[in-house]
Amino acid sequence: MPSLRPYPRIHLCVKINSLDTRIYIKKKEGFDTKSAALLNELKTFEFSGKICTYLLYDILNIKEEELSLIISSVLSDPVSDICLHELPSHETIVAVEYLPGQFDIRADAARQCCQLLLGHNNISINTAVVYGIDHFKNDETIHSIKKYLINPVDSREKSLAIIDKPSTPKPKNVETIEGFQSYSNEELQHFLHIQRLSIDIEDLKCIQKYFIEEKRNPTITEIKAIDTYWSDHCRHTTFLTELENIRFE
Repeated sequence: MPSLRPYPRIHLCVKINSLDTRIYIKKKEGFDTKSAALLNELKTFEFSGKICTYLLYDILNIKEEELSLIISSVLSDPVSDICLHELPSHETIVAVEYLPGQFDIRADAARQCCQLLLGHNNISINTAVVYGIDHFKNDETIHSIKKYLINPVDSREKSLAIIDKPSTPKPKNVETIEGFQSYSNEELQHFLHIQRLSIDIEDLKCIQKYFIEEKRNPTITEIKAIDTYWSDHCRHTTFLTELENIRFE
């Protein structure tokens, strides 16, 4: 079981109450294959320094007597993990979290396990991945590493100054594409471009024909859903490729 000091105060946090805390989980030496693999990948940027990977858990509404229980039973493996209440010193810290609205499978799994273990669902958990980087050459190297680590489609850099309370943004009204049934070829091409759709113009014409028969205009949600499921990745158009003149040596 990870050693625990008296109930910790959050590292680098302000205005924090006694029921909210932050912990970092780090793999022990010999188990940290993720950091080793990442270091090998970063050789592309001529990076020959050192990198350590931590899993960050912001735990809200946790009771003192519950904390040590979920650390050893849910958030870490006593055999391979070390639990830290403060982040060790590094030359550069990069924390990466999901964008609001993106599904955080690690946080969701941890919440469900805590609910089963503790018998209530009062606890909220947010997660992030923190990278401690040392012995880099210059700021340009760090910029390249950040660009490599953070996918702007689903992630962003996280501030470690505060714990963010979980919030659910109010959904906007779903937009209906007015006039879609009567779009000309040029307007369909423009629509493809501004919406950055992966389908082609013939696909869009097929969609337009369907909604003309339905006697209504589509919503943007319907267009995006069709775009996803008709993409090359999902319908595997490469599987329709004909292979000819195959020779085996």
